Amino acid sequence: MTTAMTAAMVLGLIACGITDTIEEGIELSYRLEMIKEGKIGYIGGSSESETILESFRYQGFTIAMQSAGLPVNPDWVINCEWDEELCAEKIHELCQSGDLPTAFFVGSDLMAIATMNALADHQISVPGQISVVGMSDIEMARFTTPALTTLQVPMEQLGIIAAN
Repeated sequence: MTTAMTAAMVLGLIACGITDTIEEGIELSYRLEMIKEGKIGYIGGSSESETILESFRYQGFTIAMQSAGLPVNPDWVINCEWDEELCAEKIHELCQSGDLPTAFFVGSDLMAIATMNALADHQISVPGQISVVGMSDIEMARFTTPALTTLQVPMEQLGIIAAN
């Protein structure tokens, strides 16, 4: 499911040369901020040439959090290196610490599903206790219980932009 960003935000980001993935990070973070108390964690990965802090999705997340006047808790920024098994392990560790956010913005649907499963292993209700929002809108997302809230990435649009 997607929501529209304001034209001014989109134009501002385009003018700054920031790509769609930052826009999507901002959009999801705003949605999460409205859902819960602002205690939002980020789960994602990074390429070999960057750190998680340099990834566009994380940058979009931090921009939205700062715009909403919300702190980014470094304990809730989880680099899973785009690996679902590592994601589940790190969520188990976080659950054992007892210091949990009220929502997670997750950089991919597969990692969001791994997050939901790991939370369920600890009897943590999604979305009752913690909201989880993914990115990509993969078909499998609608078959999870509960269905995963996800942002559709406009792959056709991104392909056209890349080809040009």
